[in-house]
Amino acid sequence: MADVEHSQLPDELLHEPKGASTAAAGTVYVADGAGSGAFAKLPTTSLDMTLETVSLITDPEGTAETKLNALITALKNEGLLG
Repeated sequence: MADVEHSQLPDELLHEPKGASTAAAGTVYVADGAGSGAFAKLPTTSLDMTLETVSLITDPEGTAETKLNALITALKNEGLLG
């Protein structure tokens, strides 16, 4: 193959994840479990955490929960979380 920069190859010649060159800002590649996937906003349902455990056991004043909620809100405002 000729000396061609990867960024100059058309999408059909690129490996997964195809579509990165046209993906919307603020989206991430989400695998479908079948060897492919698509770009989408990260849904908050994909975050695996238990706020009750943080606030009741390790943070009785709830400051960690408050900071985490502020972070989630900021990420949503930036369009990084769905």
